[in-house]
Amino acid sequence: MKDEKIDLILCPTTISPAMPHALPNLIPFTAIMATMLWNAMDFLAGVVMTSSWTYEDEKALENYPEKGFVETEVKRGCKGSVGLPLSVQIVAPAFRDESVLRAMCDLYDALNEGKEVTIQK
Repeated sequence: MKDEKIDLILCPTTISPAMPHALPNLIPFTAIMATMLWNAMDFLAGVVMTSSWTYEDEKALENYPEKGFVETEVKRGCKGSVGLPLSVQIVAPAFRDESVLRAMCDLYDALNEGKEVTIQK
């Protein structure tokens, strides 16, 4: 990344909204690939919620293709997920914690600009 002058990477966190606990056991590599890869390379990552699974997403799920076992299980796992978080992760090499945290704050602020943000206790 240093040679390419890339400071951070913005990428998906998972392939779906928050999953039922059993789903990653059924499709282990696919379910955690986006996070496991970075951990294996000793990179650090921070996750930022971008939006929530909506009724429109739930409706669109009816047209989601089921090409094989993984797609079928992801589709089944996403049903009933309205309101659950969707997110991205910001990734950087080791010892770049401050850069990741800064980018997380900036992304969060940009996503919530003009919105009333409430923090639940």
